[in-house]
Amino acid sequence: MRDRPEMKDWVMPENGPMLFRHQHYTHIQVDRVRGHTVLLLSLESGGVHKVLEEPVEQPVFIIAEYLPFPRGTHITSMLLDAAEKRLYVSSSNEVVQIDLQTCHIYGNECNECRLSRDPYCGWNGLHCTSAAKNPVQDIKDCNMPQAAPSKTETPVIHIPPSSKHFLLCPMTSHHATYHWEHGRTREECVHSEQGCLYLIKSMNETHEGTYRCMFSEEGYQRTVAQYKLSMSRSDALRLTPALLPSFLLLLTAFHVLLLNLYF
Repeated sequence: MRDRPEMKDWVMPENGPMLFRHQHYTHIQVDRVRGHTVLLLSLESGGVHKVLEEPVEQPVFIIAEYLPFPRGTHITSMLLDAAEKRLYVSSSNEVVQIDLQTCHIYGNECNECRLSRDPYCGWNGLHCTSAAKNPVQDIKDCNMPQAAPSKTETPVIHIPPSSKHFLLCPMTSHHATYHWEHGRTREECVHSEQGCLYLIKSMNETHEGTYRCMFSEEGYQRTVAQYKLSMSRSDALRLTPALLPSFLLLLTAFHVLLLNLYF
């Protein structure tokens, strides 16, 4: 190879480097979907990136990261079924099938479907669905700057005084920003693998109230999670179903004692 190289000169990409992230990729599959090029790239860590090819002047857009195996598992091969839109990923002892059209994960909001920029998916007027299996709309602007507040009842959490607690908010998009709102106060997230966390080191009266986890991406906002915190009063008598018989017996005995005193 050194004396008789197959290539005389360097072969450079047409539009410059396609990926700029500091990742080590081991396998690649390429799919064409509705006029878009999608790259499927396996990582040394055992994950798979679904990447939307963009012009070189735009930043790389990773649509999703799949974790078919536990982290650290070496991927030995990948095979794409372009007709069924499924990716088969193998390790040394198993094969996993990845459905590339899992559009339901983007929810039932037009803006979230649009912001996913997933060419496998589209908006059918009701929810995000597979563009190959269902007729979808060509949406560029959903005209919905903010989602309507959820009508579900806000869960109330009772926390003992001075105790530690955390609130969890799922992160549905890693291209969005997340923060917590408590009254007029904005609190930034503590990021973890589980999602966006809000930590309370020692519960007191100032921590009581409603907390909202807010999602924001390209001008679109919505409430992802909402909780109401209340500090439990340990000195107050709480009448539970288990204590009701004892309470009634004590009340009856007290009533009999009063009758004996007066008669």
